[in-house]
Amino acid sequence: MKILKWTPRSSNTLRAHFDLQLDSGIILGNCGLQEKEGSRWISWPSQKYEKRDGTIAYAPIVSFASRTIGNALRDAVLDLIESEGRA
Repeated sequence: MKILKWTPRSSNTLRAHFDLQLDSGIILGNCGLQEKEGSRWISWPSQKYEKRDGTIAYAPIVSFASRTIGNALRDAVLDLIESEGRA
């Protein structure tokens, strides 16, 4: 797994945008490193849209077959970010 196109940010909880290349060669574009009150998580690619009532929402582009799978990838990505000294 590799982090590509790392772009630091500081907006609300967002700390960085990045692309993630999985070992399979699949690239997940526009992932985000989020942080709040000492907790970190990954925001996966999503599509912004406007609801009928005019509010903004986000539809996931990537989903996981189970919470266990999603959590395992999240933890691996957070470990990779830390091991590379990016956060």
